Amino acid sequence: MSLLEARKTYKPFEYPWAYEFWKRQQQIHWMPEEVPLGEDCRDWAQKITESERNLLTQIFRFFTQADVEVQDCYHDKYGRVFKPTE
Repeated sequence: MSLLEARKTYKPFEYPWAYEFWKRQQQIHWMPEEVPLGEDCRDWAQKITESERNLLTQIFRFFTQADVEVQDCYHDKYGRVFKPTE
């Protein structure tokens, strides 16, 4: 199977080693469901100053825009070449 040809089925995997590698990579960073965020809204409203809130907002905007740019690049440059395989 070629990486440049679309595949209609998800399993069985053509490259099971790649899936195992992806699963190991996911364990390197935290996942949203693993981190309790219940107090964050209260902390945002009560524990930080307006200037801290402004700084954090600018940082969040930067990372959000960076993620958008990366996705646009993947979509524009690679999405046309590499078809969904697995």
